[in-house]
Parts: sequence; structure tokens; C-alpha cells
Amino acid sequence: MEKAFKTAVVFVRCHYFTYMIGGAVSLLFLPMAAGMENLDVYRSAKVVEYCFSLIGMLMMLPLYIPDTDYAALSVIRSKRTSYSWIVLIRLFVEIMYGLLLLVSLLLIMKAGSSTFPFTYFLVRGLAVMLFLGGLSALVYRITRQPIAGLMVAFLYYLYNLMGKAELLGIFRLFSFAEGTWIEVVVLFLTGVIFLGISLLLSKNIIE
Repeated sequence: MEKAFKTAVVFVRCHYFTYMIGGAVSLLFLPMAAGMENLDVYRSAKVVEYCFSLIGMLMMLPLYIPDTDYAALSVIRSKRTSYSWIVLIRLFVEIMYGLLLLVSLLLIMKAGSSTFPFTYFLVRGLAVMLFLGGLSALVYRITRQPIAGLMVAFLYYLYNLMGKAELLGIFRLFSFAEGTWIEVVVLFLTGVIFLGISLLLSKNIIE
């Protein structure tokens, strides 16, 4: 447990703290950029879809960035530390912080008398975050270019934003207001699969 805590602290201090600050600042400025009071379910959905989806994607971005550090790779290759274990700790930190931001956003909206299903929006927001984060991680590991991973996930986000989501079927991101749990499950599982494949690819590279 102590080793896991130290690994998480090193990740946050050396690689993730800037992202945490950026996510918190974005959340603080969001009420000024987009009104979040007295929203119905459709307008509430737009706030979470358009704003948190982007923030959540960025919160998942640094998953493999520490591996570009030669010293870190040397420790991993020495077999003193399980690489999969390290990545899972990083992923846990990212998911927990992303959830913290999402819960904070939903509570702010509820405090402003907005009407929406809290649990569904929470799980759906997590599923979208995992899907975009997993897509970014997978492309990053295939191309070994962090910018490529970010751009593919961002272009997928933009494609949904431009109203082309009907062509994506159950893989569309922006259908919060429709309340379909099937899409939630599909996005969640697909994100987990993307992350799993990226980890397998990463182990091959490290070893």
C-alpha cells in the first residue's frame, strides 16, 4: 500500500499536477462561460457533453507520458517494479480526479436548480472519459506520438460536436439527454478494451 501511494505521489508531482490545476481552473471558469442555473435535462446534457467530455479527455492524457523519461524506463526494465502495476496506479489517479471534477460539476449544476438524472450523467460522463482517454492511449501506443493520440481523440470529439454523431451509432458521445444505458455500457467497455490493448502494446515496448 505504501509503495502504491509513493508511486501515485511521484506521478502527480512529476507529471500530473499541471493537468490537475488545468482541470480545476477550467471547472471554476465554466459557470461564467456557460450558464448553469435552472437548466432542463437537455441543456444540462449539453454542458456535460461539450465541456466535461473535453476536460475528461485531457485528464486522461498523461497516462504514458512518464515513459518518455529514460530514467523511469531504466527502473521499469530492471524488473524491480511491475510496469502494469505502475500504469494501473496512474490510471486510478486519473479516473479518481476526473470523477472528482465531474461530481463537482454536477453538484454545481444541481445547486443552480438544474434538472437531470444525477447518477446517469455521472456514469455516462465516466464512460465518455474512459472512451476518449482509451482511444488517445491506444493511438499513442501504436504511433508512439502523444500528439497523435490527442489529435485522434479530439477529432472524434469534434466529429460528434459537428452533429455527425448519428453515423456513429452506439459509439456516439453526445446523447446524454436520451438516457440510453446501452450506449453507456458500450462506451465504458470499449474504453476499457482500448486501455487494455494499449497496456499490452506498452509492455511489448518496455520489454
